[in-house]
Amino acid sequence: MKYGDCWAGGLVAVIGIVAIYAAWPLDFWAEYGPGPGFFPLVLGSGLIPMGSVVGVGGWLGLKGAS
Repeated sequence: MKYGDCWAGGLVAVIGIVAIYAAWPLDFWAEYGPGPGFFPLVLGSGLIPMGSVVGVGGWLGLKGAS
């Protein structure tokens, strides 16, 4: 198990949760297109699974593509 991968994956997932929490009260869609909450919500939704994959891979001791 690589502790650095576990911590990094967890941190990325937490950043995604914070981004979603901060973007939640903002408008997702506006009259002219995507609102101010669109990109933080989409990016936060992508950071959570990516961070989880890195964290679980580090926990299980999986090796990367190197």
